[in-house]
Amino acid sequence: MQLCEKCDGTGRISCGACWNGQRRPMCPDCTGRGVIRTESGNKPCPRCRGNGKVTPVSCPHCGNSTPCPACKGSGRA
Repeated sequence: MQLCEKCDGTGRISCGACWNGQRRPMCPDCTGRGVIRTESGNKPCPRCRGNGKVTPVSCPHCGNSTPCPACKGSGRA
């Protein structure tokens, strides 16, 4: 089963009200670069899967209650 990339498999998206209109804010682990530095070199960030953006855990405004338009709330691609 492949997870929906737009909602990271949650089936829900944030309204973006709390992140200046962004539904997927910058990944805090890689600071939006998509890679993390390790002793053996750069690797794709595991949290954002290398795309630099994350679906927030919970939006204080909407609680991520908006169904994802890409997967219609199923969480699958």
